[in-house]
Amino acid sequence: MKSTALARFLAPLAAMALAAAANAQNYPTKPVQIVAPTNVGSGPDLLARTVGAKLAERWGQQVVIVNKLGAGTMIGTADVAKSPPDGYNLVLVPDAFANIPALLKVPFDPVKDITPVTQVALGAMVLSVHPSMPVKTVAEFVDYVKNNPKKVAYGSAGNGSTHHMFMAKFAHIAGLDMVHVPYGGGPGQMQNDLIEGRLNAAFLASNGAIPLVGAGRLRALAVGSEKRMSYWPEVPTFAERGYPAFDLELWYGLLAPGGTPRPIVDKIAADVAWALSQGDVRERLSKLGMEPAPTSPDVFTRFVHGELERKKKLAQDAGIKAE
Repeated sequence: MKSTALARFLAPLAAMALAAAANAQNYPTKPVQIVAPTNVGSGPDLLARTVGAKLAERWGQQVVIVNKLGAGTMIGTADVAKSPPDGYNLVLVPDAFANIPALLKVPFDPVKDITPVTQVALGAMVLSVHPSMPVKTVAEFVDYVKNNPKKVAYGSAGNGSTHHMFMAKFAHIAGLDMVHVPYGGGPGQMQNDLIEGRLNAAFLASNGAIPLVGAGRLRALAVGSEKRMSYWPEVPTFAERGYPAFDLELWYGLLAPGGTPRPIVDKIAADVAWALSQGDVRERLSKLGMEPAPTSPDVFTRFVHGELERKKKLAQDAGIKAE
C-alpha cells in the first residue's frame, strides 16, 4: 500500500481512537447503571452497592444499582450484553457467569457480547449443614452421606449456580450420592429451607453463612478456598481435611457490553481499583467475608475466558447436567 493510501486508511482509525480517548476522559457525563443479577443482599448486590457508592463520589454522577433476577444471573447479564457499548450499563456478576453456559444455552455469546472490565473481589463458599445433621467435620459428613445414599438433600440457587457447581464437584471427588434441590430467583429461599431443616446441606457464600452460623442456625464444616478466611479462621479448608483437589474459587467481576471502547473500559477498571483501595470499602468487604481483588482488563479477560472453558470441562468430568 502506497504511503498516501496508507495515510488515508489510517486517518479515520486515528480519529476514532482520539474520539474514544476524549470520551473516556469525560466519562461519565450521566448516571451509570450497574445491574446486580441476583437478589438484594446477595454478594453481587452488596458489592455493587458498596463499590457503586464510592464510584459515584469519584465521578460526580449517580450510580444506580438495579436488581434483575432470573435464569441463574443470565437475565440481568443478557440485558447488559444487549445494551449500547458506551460504559453506562454494567453488570456485576458472580462466578456463575462462567458456570451456566457450561450447562445451558444462554441468550448471548459470553465471549463476543461481553467485555470483561475487572475482577472486583474474591469470596469463599462454606459447606454448611443444618444442626440436626449428626456431623461436625467433613469426614463425618462424607461418612454420613455414604451410609445414607440418595437421602441427603442439598440446595442451590439453580442449575449451574455457584452452590450447585461447588457441591457437584465435591460429590464427584468424594464419591457422594445426594439429591440436588435447585431453587430459582437466588439463594434466599434455599437458605430459608436449609435453616428450617427442609434441606440438609448447601454451599453458602461466606457473607450469608457467617451470621447464620454465628447465630447457631447452621453449622460450618469447611471453606472452599486456598487458605482459611482471615475473618473466620476457625473454619478449616477442604485441603486441610484431605481434599486438595477441591480448587474452585468464588469470584465477582464487572462486565460491560461487547465492543465497549477500551479507553472507557480502562477508566472504569482504574476507578474500581481506586474504590477498592479505600479503607472504608476494604473494611466493609472484610465484614462481608470478601477480599478486594481488582485486576487489569487484559488479565480479567484471560481469566474469564479460561473459566468458561474450565467450567465446561468440570461439568463434563463430574457429569453435571441441566435438570
